[in-house]
Amino acid sequence: MKRLAVLVVLTFLTGTAAAQTPFSGKIRGRVISEVGEHPLEGVTIDLRDKKANVAQTDVYGRFEIDLNQVAPEWAAEGKSLTLTFSAPSFLKAHRVLTCKAGAASECEEVTVPMVFDEAEIAPEIKEPLKKLVSREGYTLYLLPYEIASPVEGGPVAPPQTGYLARGLFMAIATHLQALASSSAAIASSPDISLEPLEIKMSWTNTEKIRRLGFFLNALAMIGGMGEVRRDEAGHNQVNISSRYIMIPTLKELPVADTVEDVLPADLLNSPRLSQKFNKLWLSRTVLAFSLRDFKRAKAKGDRQGIERVRSCLIAEKAGLTEEDKIVSQIDLMLGLVNKELGL
Repeated sequence: MKRLAVLVVLTFLTGTAAAQTPFSGKIRGRVISEVGEHPLEGVTIDLRDKKANVAQTDVYGRFEIDLNQVAPEWAAEGKSLTLTFSAPSFLKAHRVLTCKAGAASECEEVTVPMVFDEAEIAPEIKEPLKKLVSREGYTLYLLPYEIASPVEGGPVAPPQTGYLARGLFMAIATHLQALASSSAAIASSPDISLEPLEIKMSWTNTEKIRRLGFFLNALAMIGGMGEVRRDEAGHNQVNISSRYIMIPTLKELPVADTVEDVLPADLLNSPRLSQKFNKLWLSRTVLAFSLRDFKRAKAKGDRQGIERVRSCLIAEKAGLTEEDKIVSQIDLMLGLVNKELGL
């Protein structure tokens, strides 16, 4: 099992004069990844043997636990308590804490190690991956396609990841420029980057790829799989399935989108492959970074930031038709944004 460390930084609130002020019973903290130092969202915290899910980290990795509310019997000074931290793809971490007035060195900056639990990350690629973790969370990662070839006729080479990455990145950059020209509110849209990853993973297991994206702090994981078939004339045709897995998620939105296509095997490394999925992937990317920006603006109470997200989504929808499958997802996202703005 391959392990990567994560740090959880806690702060006990003991007031401005810690030596004289008794423990308030409140705990605040922030969960961050040691690799890339980005915050971890959605970490659940349990008060062991007492309360489950007393807090969850927000998009900035922050949380607060008021023991006076959730477990008054544990809010007194000097009581020992155990906090358990849980997150997808990480082993549970436990920490026994005892906080007393004035114990700033012990109670205000407690560090709890968590271990990344992902067997798919082999030792030889672990170190290179650590260098590719996205600090800001606006990187798309393109993984190789899996192509199952027939024995007769020899294997068919998969699409070249680097070639696909260059084409897709150019399409995304052009799309964002067009959006910026139609909406001044998104002129400062995030710097989207696209990184090809030469890592072989099975696209039949979407959850494992999503977990890798969670570790990388990705905006999305892109790739696909295909199977070669002989047509009646004896030519190789590829039934190909391209997939886009969005890493920032809401329970109301689907995690992945899939586009099916059939094309001659000799066109796998041509613009023909991306023609069918490009439009959806571009809109999916706008939806992904809009969701990430919305969560961050909401956590900060940044109304202008939420309004910028709304303008971006409206501009994106204006370029689509009702037949486009992404429209319903954008409408759902707009509904959440409008509700937050009171519209």
